[in-house]
Amino acid sequence: MTSTLLGRGHTPRYVIGSVNTAEFFVTVAITATFIWTFFTGRLIVEGGIELGSAAFAGLVLGGLIAAPLAGWVTKVAPARLLLGGASILVIALSVWQGVQLWPNLLEYPIFRQMAEQAALR
Repeated sequence: MTSTLLGRGHTPRYVIGSVNTAEFFVTVAITATFIWTFFTGRLIVEGGIELGSAAFAGLVLGGLIAAPLAGWVTKVAPARLLLGGASILVIALSVWQGVQLWPNLLEYPIFRQMAEQAALR
């Protein structure tokens, strides 16, 4: 959503603030669902509850650190720098996810055939 709004020429400060606000409400809904699932006994965590709790705590602590930092950066950084940084981040994350996803895609016959035809394998 951030890249689309930035690409349409909206001010980076307002885009990042609006997206962070929307993400906050999504996080509240996800957290409520997680707590409900946990207390109703429907939560099955692969690796045990200790591993799930550690991951959950890491996400919470990361969010507590990242949110104020993002707000401060958008306040002090120039708009052009924010736009460039967001662009580089989106591209880097896309490449990283593609590299991670590629071996798993070859498990499916249709993707394997496409890779062989394109001589990418």
